[in-house]
Amino acid sequence: GFEMPTLRIRLTHVGLVVGIAIMTVALACGQSSGVSPTGEVSSEQSVFQESDQEMADRLIGSGVRFQELGDFQNAIKVLDRVLRLDSSNALAYYHRGNANGGLGNLEGAIADYGAAIRFNLELVDVYLRRGVSHSRLRRFTEAIEDLDQFIAGSEPDATAYRARGLAYYGLSEWERAIKDFDQAIAVDPGLAVVFNDRALSLVNVGRHTEAIEDFGRAVKLSPDEAMFYDNRGGTWQAMGNYVWAIEDYDRALLADPSYAPSYENRGNAYRRFNDYSRAIADYDEAIRLTPWSASTYFNRGMAYGLMDEWESAVRDYGFAISRYPLYAEAYYNRAGALSNLGDFDAAILDLDTVIGLQPTWAEPYHERARTKLKLGDTEGALDDLSRAIDLAPQFAAAYLNRGMAAYGVGDFEQAAEDYTKVLQMQPEALEAYEKRARAYTMLGLEEEAKADVATLAQMGFDVGALEAELADLWTHR
Repeated sequence: GFEMPTLRIRLTHVGLVVGIAIMTVALACGQSSGVSPTGEVSSEQSVFQESDQEMADRLIGSGVRFQELGDFQNAIKVLDRVLRLDSSNALAYYHRGNANGGLGNLEGAIADYGAAIRFNLELVDVYLRRGVSHSRLRRFTEAIEDLDQFIAGSEPDATAYRARGLAYYGLSEWERAIKDFDQAIAVDPGLAVVFNDRALSLVNVGRHTEAIEDFGRAVKLSPDEAMFYDNRGGTWQAMGNYVWAIEDYDRALLADPSYAPSYENRGNAYRRFNDYSRAIADYDEAIRLTPWSASTYFNRGMAYGLMDEWESAVRDYGFAISRYPLYAEAYYNRAGALSNLGDFDAAILDLDTVIGLQPTWAEPYHERARTKLKLGDTEGALDDLSRAIDLAPQFAAAYLNRGMAAYGVGDFEQAAEDYTKVLQMQPEALEAYEKRARAYTMLGLEEEAKADVATLAQMGFDVGALEAELADLWTHR
């Protein structure tokens, strides 16, 4: 896992420029608006000189100014006053929705946007805001419905096309995402981030060369954005070009020396070069910058494992799990490290956890079976190997190991069948011919066993010792 760097897409970077006209009445000197000169909301005050509508307009203007200052709490207090004056004021709901969004209260924002739409169907821009709020909550289908409404009722808008493209991206509908990013670029070809977004979608449909071109356009428009270099580096790495990947990670770190993902991803590239000391140095720096990152500990654990430093690997997988307790791959890899340390019982406990988290993943059953064989639990291993094969019918290693386990309990017919399955998938598998010859011998199928030995001889295998072993098995079977 995590051989390919994470390609990041910044959903929160959608720049929302809304065009709702706001009636703002300038505050006359000495008049009370319910907001003190220091910016604090005062207690409820009555202004008899003006109508409720004028008061509402003034308060909305004050609420907007609080938002511009980043004071969302006071903005909400002011807008609450408006809604006490007029519970059907669509603009007040709209701006309170914006303030709730600024505080991260996306559910509250969505509720307010819904009220704004209910009281004024002409406020098309609200669909854009609500759609983005849905996306931030990963409700991509609802986001697309809102963004469809906005796009249908507005002039071509790059932000809206990008937001809908990101929603399609979230649904893994890459081609639709690409079409929306195309539209966004047609409207505003100067948006560097959209080239980045389109490139990520192109990567997901295997169009890596086009993705590299789009990352190049993004870099040209925004040469100081580390994320663009990092994503292009990830694409080079996916293409197996680790030298150019490292060059792009270097560029990302020149642009932003604190950009932790590029340290981690460069570490992955060094690891693929078997340069483990450099890899670990990069992981160390990434961890210093982002000590909460589970994937960095995981990747450093892999590097330690490749150096046969199993204690360090176990420690790092443990750190990864402590930061993300549902990290199935970390439990899986820790089980392998524990097994290499001879702690088979602990390895099985980790594999039990993996299977609980991902019950349709075949490899953990296979690894648990191998570990059970080391503990002498052949029947348990056979059950696990059969489950692995059920989940992954083309899993050659599982057939090979089940054949070995079946042979070990005297089920020579099952063993021969499993070795035959291996050879159907991997005709050059010398070990399967050798083991099947033994199984055939134990079944009394002398000619079939000799045929396998002859095949091995034709493939250059020294069959002398095997022939002697089979002769002995034939005598004593």
